[in-house]
Amino acid sequence: MDATSGFYQIPLDPDSAKLTTFIAPCGRYFFKRLPFGISSAPEIFQRTMETILKDVPNIICYFDDILVYSENEQAHEKHLERVMKTLASANLKLNYEKCELRKHEIEFLGHRISKNGISPDPGKVEAIIAMPDPTNVPELRRMLGMCNFLGRYLPSLSTILQPLTQLLGKDREWNWGSMQVKAMADVKKLLTSAPTLAFYDPAKLTIVSSDASSYGIGGVLLQQHPEGLKAVAYCSRTLTASECRYAQIEKETLAAVWACEKFSRYLIGLDNVRLQTDHKPIVPLINNRDLQDTPIRCQRMLMRLMRFSITAELAKYITDVEDNLRDYYAVRMELSVHNGLLTRGTRIVVPAPLHDDILKRIHEGHLGITKCRDRAKAAVWWPGINGRIKRIVEECRHCQEKKPTQSKEPLIPTELPQRVFQKCAADLLEFKGQSYLVFVDYYSRFIDLAHIKISTSAEVIKLLKSMFARQGIPEILVTDNGRQFTSREFQEFAVKWGFQHVTTSPHYPQGNGEAERAVQIAKKILQQDEPELALLIYRDTTISATGYSPAELACGRKLRTTLPTLPENLESKTFDKTAVTASDAKAKQSYKNCFDKRHGARPLDELLPGDTVLQKLDGEKHWRSPAVILQQCAPRSYIVQTPRGSLRRNRRHLRRSRNFEPEQSSSRPSPVQNDFSLYTSQVPVTGEPETALHVSDPIQCPESTSSKGGPATEARHSATPDPGDSHSSSSSTHRMTRSGRIITLPARYKD
Repeated sequence: MDATSGFYQIPLDPDSAKLTTFIAPCGRYFFKRLPFGISSAPEIFQRTMETILKDVPNIICYFDDILVYSENEQAHEKHLERVMKTLASANLKLNYEKCELRKHEIEFLGHRISKNGISPDPGKVEAIIAMPDPTNVPELRRMLGMCNFLGRYLPSLSTILQPLTQLLGKDREWNWGSMQVKAMADVKKLLTSAPTLAFYDPAKLTIVSSDASSYGIGGVLLQQHPEGLKAVAYCSRTLTASECRYAQIEKETLAAVWACEKFSRYLIGLDNVRLQTDHKPIVPLINNRDLQDTPIRCQRMLMRLMRFSITAELAKYITDVEDNLRDYYAVRMELSVHNGLLTRGTRIVVPAPLHDDILKRIHEGHLGITKCRDRAKAAVWWPGINGRIKRIVEECRHCQEKKPTQSKEPLIPTELPQRVFQKCAADLLEFKGQSYLVFVDYYSRFIDLAHIKISTSAEVIKLLKSMFARQGIPEILVTDNGRQFTSREFQEFAVKWGFQHVTTSPHYPQGNGEAERAVQIAKKILQQDEPELALLIYRDTTISATGYSPAELACGRKLRTTLPTLPENLESKTFDKTAVTASDAKAKQSYKNCFDKRHGARPLDELLPGDTVLQKLDGEKHWRSPAVILQQCAPRSYIVQTPRGSLRRNRRHLRRSRNFEPEQSSSRPSPVQNDFSLYTSQVPVTGEPETALHVSDPIQCPESTSSKGGPATEARHSATPDPGDSHSSSSSTHRMTRSGRIITLPARYKD
């Protein structure tokens, strides 16, 4: 029913009438009834109509349009009669020509209402279908406004309209191309098949289903009916530029929150509303309501949901779908046919028989995973293409051989030994054509240096015996894999003198870092005019890591040097072992933090027996020689089977490979027949990695003193091994060469 000249039926009191005075050529006039055109007229008229009809049931009044609804014809007659009498008593008149009585279907406010539900007004649908393509932004805005008016009937409308809405950008140049023409055709096609929405019933189970795409979000309000779920309303909108950069979990949360707010007039007051989503991570996020552990942006969204009584659940989909079609469901709104080709947006959907050929073309330039995926995004697509690209790049032999050196692993500081000369290290150095033996204590950093005439095991043993006679026999001696230290003669020396000989991984000097650092200091000492005096000064200079000089920790006193000093300063004294340990640990931790940050250190995954790996030593250009992991002999140290035989390598020199067939050695026994008890029974298991850490100070030579005469002490650090990662040399049947090869001794040496 329609009220005749609606506003004019509302009389104005004299005081209000004077406020409507206007000037005309023939005088001044004012309205006696509510006129059209003043800003408050709609509000006054609506309030008046609601006041008149407030006691009449089964009506909807929107300004001068009155809708009367009933369950059957008898009840409808009674409702009509009551409405007529109420309007007559208020002296309101109806426009008979616009009134439609006793109808089973009617157009009301742009919608068609029937007993089956609500559908769009056919007249408005025809108006949009008949519209020509827009030629400028104002025409486009007019068309989008008409489509959005019917948005409650159109699922995923914002996704379909995305090529059109992007033309509304502030600095966007108008370009009506094929994507826009297709979007117009799609939205018109969608309008012609718009569904009939069910009436909302607060007594029925209510479900809100939401979803998010790359550039749009949407939702649907569903209610449970005897014949199944029926849609009550749809909603969707395009994401803003900043929202498009959200993480997927944030987009899905935004879609859920926005859909609930869009349907808030239906949801507020309901005890239990189900929120369905296809994004599993946001289900516990919404149900737990634990804001403390929630990302800040999601926190703000979830706070907006607190006014609703909502339980999130994962959406259930149809299960009886062919396997080859399941993966296309998530992108169903983006699929189309272009010139006989199935496409997803502007990307061709490639059939399965052509996958291998397309992957080869994508990887023709041997680009990395990210670049290959970028190439694919510009042209082709099929479900799982990103995983296939990752796999083909990882299995490419050319790419594996040309990969850069692996990053350094994080340092793990080793504990300081319990006492002086408990654990020591030794190494050989060359200086001006002469060889020297360097011996250093892990605890005090006390260095002993001796010239060696001939670099043989016998000469090394002779010098070490002399050093042991002065300092005592250490429990552990760490060396590299030089032939002087891996010989049978040296092994017998270790057994006879009762110390454990530990060797580090070949080609990995960081494993004997304390000795390497001592070699650096020794070379600086040998550069001085009086090396003996420089060595004395080093031993008497405080190490910042421990707070004491090497002589104070090793000998219990300061040494007398060329500097004048009081006699009492040279007397024996004790030191606080707890303070030394704490200071050393603090210095090592500080260096570890700096090292890890400077080198971007990250742990490498552990290799397992049977894994195929490539090798690359420091200084080499390419990864080479496919090998097989036999076993892990210590943390970050592995025994590998190569064509050269069994070798020992550090984890940083090994990279897990794919699709490689390692070469088999015909001159070596099968790896399963080799005796590796050498590594399992002789190596002390401490659980510490190879790249361990010790901290030392540089030497303090006369030339390096400060202008005030004090020694210039600067903390220096070096990586040293742990016996748990190195190879004990007490075996009598095997020998490791300097390059890392494990060889079996001839029978004549086994007795």
